[in-house]
Formats: sequence, structure tokens, C-alpha cells
Amino acid sequence: MGLKNYIFNKISHSSNIIETVNVLAKLFLAVKSKNLEFSNEQIYQEVVKMRYKIIDLPEFKKLMITSQISPNLKFEQFIYAVLMAELDIHQTLEKFRVKVFDVVREELKKYPNLPK
Repeated sequence: MGLKNYIFNKISHSSNIIETVNVLAKLFLAVKSKNLEFSNEQIYQEVVKMRYKIIDLPEFKKLMITSQISPNLKFEQFIYAVLMAELDIHQTLEKFRVKVFDVVREELKKYPNLPK
């Protein structure tokens, strides 16, 4: 059990996950600052467009993300949608997902101006 927890902890703190959180947070804030009239929903849509101009992601995976976007979507939920699409995190063990989202929540503390 100790080895499994160690591995979960190392992977959940991986630079891919942390970097994804940071890039999405910075993109969101940048779009928001340039488009003050945009709703959060519009900002999420714009972030998706910008991110996947750079990163190749199959259309059905983009749809996994955009289908989750709604007016009341919290940023943490947006992160989850992206991690589901990019890393198939929803197919991992529940214990691992919990660890990942502990890391995500901790990382998001750096960005108090994101939708809660």
C-alpha cells in the first residue's frame, strides 16, 4: 500500500498536471483582462480555442471539454474536463483522482481571481 500511495503522489504532482493548471489559469485571466464584457462561459470557449491551436487534440476530445462548459462552470470543473480529455484521468483509480484534485486545488490558490 505504501508504494502505491508513493506512486500516486509522484504522478499527481507531475509537471504535466501542474503546468496544465497554470497555463489554463493564465490563459483564462489573460482573456478576461482583454475582454471584460465576456462571460465566464465565453472565456472558457476562447481558452479552449487558444489551447488547441497549439496542442493537437482530436475533435471528440475537444467536444468532451466544450460540452461541459456552462454559465455556472467553476474553474476547477473546467480543469477536470481538460484533464479528462487530455490525460484520460477519468479512467484512473478514484484514489488517484482525489490526489490529483488535491494538487489542482492547491495550485489554484495562486489564482484568487478565477471563478469559484
